Amino acid sequence: MSTNPIVSNNGLPLAKLQQEFLQDIYQHTSYCSEHLTTPTTFIERMRIYANNSQLTLISLLLNSYPLTAKIVGEVFFRVLATAYIQQYPQDNADRHRFGSHLSLFLTQYNPALTLPYLSDLAQLEWHYHRAYFADDARTITFENLQQYIQGATDFPMPLHPSATAIEVNYNVWEIWQAHQQGEVAAVECAPSMATN
Repeated sequence: MSTNPIVSNNGLPLAKLQQEFLQDIYQHTSYCSEHLTTPTTFIERMRIYANNSQLTLISLLLNSYPLTAKIVGEVFFRVLATAYIQQYPQDNADRHRFGSHLSLFLTQYNPALTLPYLSDLAQLEWHYHRAYFADDARTITFENLQQYIQGATDFPMPLHPSATAIEVNYNVWEIWQAHQQGEVAAVECAPSMATN
């Protein structure tokens, strides 16, 4: 089995070419153009590809964070998402994993700092999103449960893969629930009781 890296037609290692390609998409550079015979056409095509990739990632964020987008407005959210993509480009082939750092990003994104609970809300929405796409857990029957209990001195119950405990500073659960009802009356934003 060969351990030699795969090399492109022009002698550049494929991994390096792929890295430059991703940088061209997310950072709007044109490193790959120097490896092509028709760079002008490449640059035009790359802009189209980068634009489509960015719109797809923004759409993914809108789907993962619908309430956050609703609260700040879609136009603001799209600007926020564009800045997020610049700082946290997609790093996993599973697109359902894209967006995991939005809560952290919101703590540092100056235009969103006037809504201090937004980061906590994004954290709640992310874990809701991850729970939806979590692996199925093996079910346990009452018979199996009885056998486990009888044969064990202690009985740790594993959590379902979709279960996550989160720590928040604001009452985002109430905000999230209020928005699930449809029309929202005013919800007073308050520090979470868990932090007192």
